[in-house]
Amino acid sequence: MSAAAADTERVRSKGGRAGLAGRMIGDVPEPAAQSGNARRKALAREAERRRRAVTMLQISEATCRYAASALANGTGPDEARQTALFVAGELEQVAAGLRRLTRLPGPERRVLAVQLHGFGWTTKRIAAQLGVTPRCVRYYLAGRVCPGRTTAR
Repeated sequence: MSAAAADTERVRSKGGRAGLAGRMIGDVPEPAAQSGNARRKALAREAERRRRAVTMLQISEATCRYAASALANGTGPDEARQTALFVAGELEQVAAGLRRLTRLPGPERRVLAVQLHGFGWTTKRIAAQLGVTPRCVRYYLAGRVCPGRTTAR
């Protein structure tokens, strides 16, 4: 007997009304079923983040190729400068997007912020690396809850 059929039979034996997927309306799913579904959703979110990262890297590769060919074609100094600045801006956006996609959980960000501070990094540089505000880094270093949060992560 399948799991759905077993659920339907269990609901009917209790005299309940079966809803979607054979579950009793108002019935709370089993914790194991929740964790399986939550696990699938987490894996799907992770796969989506990887797809986005790959797309961003492919775009940055094409942008660099364009810039290299434009600069190699003997462009004038002004046009070369404009191309280099454009590509630098695009790569900064890609870097920021990749940081957001690979963002660490709060407790790990806090530990990393403290480690980077120990290496002599400035608050601004740590904030840029972690993808948070400098104020949040100051809170991490002081051991306080980040602004906008009600509890520590």
